[in-house]
Amino acid sequence: MPPPRSVTHPPAFDLTEWKHDSRAAVQQWDCGECSTRVAARPLRVRTYGSQVAWAIVVCPSCACPTFIRNRKVEYPIGPPDGHLELLPEKIEHPYDEARLALAAGAFTPCVLACRNLILHIAVERGAAGERGKTTPTFKQAVDYLLETGAIPPTAGDWANFVRQRGNEATHELVLADEKLARSNRSARGRSGVMSST
Repeated sequence: MPPPRSVTHPPAFDLTEWKHDSRAAVQQWDCGECSTRVAARPLRVRTYGSQVAWAIVVCPSCACPTFIRNRKVEYPIGPPDGHLELLPEKIEHPYDEARLALAAGAFTPCVLACRNLILHIAVERGAAGERGKTTPTFKQAVDYLLETGAIPPTAGDWANFVRQRGNEATHELVLADEKLARSNRSARGRSGVMSST
């Protein structure tokens, strides 16, 4: 019987419950430490009945241990999409925050970080708020990005989607799930917002 889904952290490391099993299947994963796609046999496994529920594997590239549960990496999880080298510093930080929130399973903060990222991009490209305010509203930021061609005209639906989800997460206390968080991020990538002009 697999462990309950509410357990999100590896079980306590009690050597009597964690066994070496030379027949355990090779695990393949993306190392959360070095971001390399690797494969190795588990160093130790913890079973529930006859099923391997947890495995400890060691990255052959960087030697970092990883906990895998039911063939899914649990800890450490690396951020998705990879680091972008040429981002301006004021955009790099909110971009990395969104990636790290998604990797940590913090989906509502990821949605909010994506919205914040759009504001930072607009300000970096010259958008300003009304009546002397340095920060535009989200609508002003999106309008500015559309008017200046930083995002294509077809991205209006995407920007409205991000605005609505961000408003729900902020003002209506709606919790985002992984699907929503990933859709915010993937829509942002398709719009071309991250390209340098």
